[in-house]
Amino acid sequence: MTKDSRNVVISAVAALLLVVIVFVFITISPWILVGVPAVLWAVAGIVRAINGSADRERDSGNEKPADHPRRDLPGARANEAGLPPVEDPSQENP
Repeated sequence: MTKDSRNVVISAVAALLLVVIVFVFITISPWILVGVPAVLWAVAGIVRAINGSADRERDSGNEKPADHPRRDLPGARANEAGLPPVEDPSQENP
C-alpha cells in the first residue's frame, strides 16, 4: 500500500467514524442536528488536509528540475510514457 492510498484509507475511516459519532449523538438528542453542518465541514477539511499532504510534499522544492520534465516541451508527455519523442513541425527548416 503506497503512502497516498494509505492516507486516503485513513481519511475515509476518520470521516466514517465522525459520521457514526454524529449519528449516535443525534439519536440521543435531535437538537444536535443544528451542529451537523459544522461537523460535516470539519470532516471535509480533515479529508482535504490529508489528501492534499502529498501535493505539498511534491511541491516543497526538494526535487531537482530534472525529476519533472517540462510539460510544455514537444514530446514531453511521450517521454514520460516511455514513447519516442514526437517531432514538432514548427521546428522544421524550410
